[in-house]
Amino acid sequence: MEAKTTYFDKPGGENTDKTLALAKARADELGIKTAVVASTVGKTAVKTVDVFKGYKVIVVTHVAGFREPNSQEFTDENRKIVEGKGGIILTTTHAFGGIHRALGRGDAPPASTAGYRRYYRHDAADIRTGHQGSPGNRRHGGGRRTVAHR
Repeated sequence: MEAKTTYFDKPGGENTDKTLALAKARADELGIKTAVVASTVGKTAVKTVDVFKGYKVIVVTHVAGFREPNSQEFTDENRKIVEGKGGIILTTTHAFGGIHRALGRGDAPPASTAGYRRYYRHDAADIRTGHQGSPGNRRHGGGRRTVAHR
């Protein structure tokens, strides 16, 4: 099996459409019918349910209270759009952030998510359209990046 990875010259939301098109093409090539995508406020989620129409689309949001107590960044308007088009929205704890955040220094290396990613790669398109860097992400340069895999 051979796979292609596409890197973009500049990070940001302007890469989302191309990333989704690449992921959709690869999903079609491999017969994958489930897409899992991260979305903070829901803009990427709305685009994903449109591009992956007829697929099972699972959207993972930030944990409630991520930015401030008792708040959810994913907008109600985007939630209605995504769910209205059959998307599934998952909001849960930040399980893979690492226990070091709760018990230790904020600059400790992040916990490995390799096993988590391998689990999903067997039956879902791996779509990452950028993620704001967190303190634990400094060893990878932090900031926003866009990568399309598979």
